[in-house]
Amino acid sequence: MICGSASPRDLEASTTQLWLNVSGSVNALIGAAGFVDCESEFRSFVDLFPDAKTLIALAESSTFGNFLHGIEDAERDRVIGILKRMLRSNWTPQGIRLQRHLTFAIARKPY
Repeated sequence: MICGSASPRDLEASTTQLWLNVSGSVNALIGAAGFVDCESEFRSFVDLFPDAKTLIALAESSTFGNFLHGIEDAERDRVIGILKRMLRSNWTPQGIRLQRHLTFAIARKPY
């Protein structure tokens, strides 16, 4: 969820619900694959980017060059313009603030 005008209380409630949904799904998938003693942990991270150009450069580098790959320059520029407009609501005095949620899981495969 990209944080825009939601209140901290709404964000906390939605994050808790997201964790409960993801945790149950992850544990079920891991169990279906034959693993046992599953422990999963949900973590949220906040990333700050000084500008949209830096964020787009990260997206390009972390997708092995596949970010907007294979489209014409004019279309690429149009999409980047839309992304920049969408990111305006996440701008803070420190930069563009984005929050991401990750689930880490550890389990054991019985012999």
